[in-house]
Amino acid sequence: MVKRSEPLKGSINGRDIEVELQAHVLSTNSICSQLTRVFNFFQLRPPSPSNSSEMPKQIHEIKDFLLTARRKDARSVKIKRSKDVVKFKVRCSKYLYTLCVFDKEKADKLKQSLPPGLSVQDL
Repeated sequence: MVKRSEPLKGSINGRDIEVELQAHVLSTNSICSQLTRVFNFFQLRPPSPSNSSEMPKQIHEIKDFLLTARRKDARSVKIKRSKDVVKFKVRCSKYLYTLCVFDKEKADKLKQSLPPGLSVQDL
């Protein structure tokens, strides 16, 4: 049991917070629940690592893309052609990797040099 008559003050992630507890005698569980409400209100939770893994990754070098396509966890490659750019998207177990090629001849050479066991889909 904790006796409190003055507000709790502190700093989290560089933000100063002040929590005024409504009862004079509080158990540890009620203090934790009130602090959790404050943290949720100010959105002071650290970023979830699962959110970062959902985002696709961009590869800027052809050599890096070919190494990624040769990995064991690479499942398929999708090739999306538009007016200005050809996008190669390789699906691996954790991320979707994308390479943008602006030269049509380089894109054709890259398509020929993809690993033969990988399923290639033209969109």
